[in-house]
Amino acid sequence: MTRMTDANSEDALTLLPNAEELLEKNPTMVDSRLSEPKMLELIQKFEVSQLQLEMQNQELIQSEKISHENEMLYSTLVSKMSDGVYKSTPAGKFIDVNPAMVSMLGYASKEELMSIDIKTQLYFEITDRENLLMQGKFKDTWVYRLKRKDGSAIWIEEKGWYNLDEKGEIRSHEGILRDITERKQAEAEIQFKNEELRRINAEKDKFFSVIAHDLRSPFNGFLGLTEILVEELPQMTMAEIQKMALAMRTSATNLFSLLGNLLEWSSMQRGVTTISQATFLLMPKISESVVFVIEGANKKQITISYGIADDLEVYADSYMLGAIIRNLVSNAVKFTPVGGSVAVSAKAIQGNLIEISINDSGIGMNEYMADHLFELGSNTSRKGTEGEYSTGLGLILCKDFVEKHGGKLWVESEEGVGSTFRFTLPDNPAKLS
Repeated sequence: MTRMTDANSEDALTLLPNAEELLEKNPTMVDSRLSEPKMLELIQKFEVSQLQLEMQNQELIQSEKISHENEMLYSTLVSKMSDGVYKSTPAGKFIDVNPAMVSMLGYASKEELMSIDIKTQLYFEITDRENLLMQGKFKDTWVYRLKRKDGSAIWIEEKGWYNLDEKGEIRSHEGILRDITERKQAEAEIQFKNEELRRINAEKDKFFSVIAHDLRSPFNGFLGLTEILVEELPQMTMAEIQKMALAMRTSATNLFSLLGNLLEWSSMQRGVTTISQATFLLMPKISESVVFVIEGANKKQITISYGIADDLEVYADSYMLGAIIRNLVSNAVKFTPVGGSVAVSAKAIQGNLIEISINDSGIGMNEYMADHLFELGSNTSRKGTEGEYSTGLGLILCKDFVEKHGGKLWVESEEGVGSTFRFTLPDNPAKLS
């Protein structure tokens, strides 16, 4: 085998940078047994390897550049997002949060938010968070409440996930939060409106039922009386005519009262009736209202007494209070037998309220009737002790008027003993100042 000459070796070594250094470290590379072609082939392989390394190095540099650009883009997107983005430990500490998360939860800075304990400061109950973690994985979307720095509640919708280690254990949580408080409030408002609409429709159906049932009876009676007059008037005595006229007047009075209550209740339901409160003495208003039922009480020899201080004031709508007193006292007279008694009393009670009571010695009512007395459409109407007509609508009107004042109306009754209707109205607000 021919030994490589010094000149040829020198020419070959110039093809590969640093070849001399390699040969110094590996003297066996130049051996008497290594032919010149073999040496050139080895040098070419070195050249190819170096070129490949340089290309890989360029690709790596380019890849790092793209990765850096992507990181910058991700960081910019996250920082500009209107949704909150977070990363936290299973123990309940934030690793990172974006500005929207800080603002959403009402904190002054990223550092302040990241310093809190998630379990105790972000959830209203620790169990709220534990219930999420116990699932083992996030659902597609979670909807729950979080606590802002000021303690107020915020409804959020979260898309979250877990980062696991090589053993499959949770290393961190990441997620995107969206503030849906306004949406939840809108949903609650819609639900309330729907329930209110259903209630109004149900009340409307009951209202039509009351009109159909309660107007028919008095009109039938009135029409019957007019038919008798038309057919038998020439043969009737003056006493019989007078008796018939009195019956017609009673029927017309009942109709007028019923129509008045129907119109007032309808106005209440449609929101047409407005309340105009003022402070005034209670006793004069009650006396003025009871005048309308005195005639009926006298016919049944029922005494009406009062237990109200002359200086007792009330803060109420004068018209509504008059309607309440008329209806309740009229009811008491209606269901009290001949010779009975009705007592109207009032007193100041705790809470800057006035409690007004109408007590009678009447026939009373059973527990079922007392429990359903203020429900429109319930089967609680009945005739008075002398056959007086009654629909029960007046009591429902009273309840609406009382509640319009922020008060409460209730009844205490014992069958065969009598009933006491009580309701509350505001006292003079000046007493609070």
